[in-house]
Amino acid sequence: MLLIYGVRPRPQVRHAAASLLAELRAGWREFTSHRWLWATVLQFTVMTTGWYGTFAVIGPVVAQRSLGGASAWGTVAGAFGFGLVAGAVVALRVHFPRPMFAAILTCFGGALLPLLLFAPAPLPWIAAGAFVAGAGFEVFNVLWNTALHTRVAPEALSRVSAYDAVGSIALVPLGEVLAGWGVGAFGAPVALLCAAAAIVVPTAGVLLVPEVRHLRNAK
Repeated sequence: MLLIYGVRPRPQVRHAAASLLAELRAGWREFTSHRWLWATVLQFTVMTTGWYGTFAVIGPVVAQRSLGGASAWGTVAGAFGFGLVAGAVVALRVHFPRPMFAAILTCFGGALLPLLLFAPAPLPWIAAGAFVAGAGFEVFNVLWNTALHTRVAPEALSRVSAYDAVGSIALVPLGEVLAGWGVGAFGAPVALLCAAAAIVVPTAGVLLVPEVRHLRNAK
């Protein structure tokens, strides 16, 4: 409550109630009308499979086998958390003229964790990679949510956000299943390379979308 005490909401436009299907169709029209938006959600649909497969499944396996067990992975997870805090500070203080371009670039940092776990690298390096990933993801979150709130019609924001949330996490369970299967079938190094590719390839691909590269801050 204290954090939102000073927030003064703007008056909201109230429309006549519509059916659930009508609401879904209206949200989908708004969602698909912004190419930078649906392209980025599609990127995250794939990218999160690689990230969560690494962070939730493969990383702990590597930590148990080669890094000293649970305490090592606790260090990595803690570094990721500190990275989130650092990323929030950066996003609050740094102005990004092309916010979506900057946001997408930060996602490449997510590939550091699977790549550093490949050999694996010494624990401090892996923790540093997790810190960079966390910072990048939080910068992305701030820039992404700012773009949503300034570029999407206010009356459609909740429905567009719902499509964003579903699309971004839709394949996370599959990614975790495939990560476990991949470690068992091919070994952790191969699974980690696949996870890194799942992060890098869609992230590079979405930079081909002109609206992502050139979207400017709303006036």
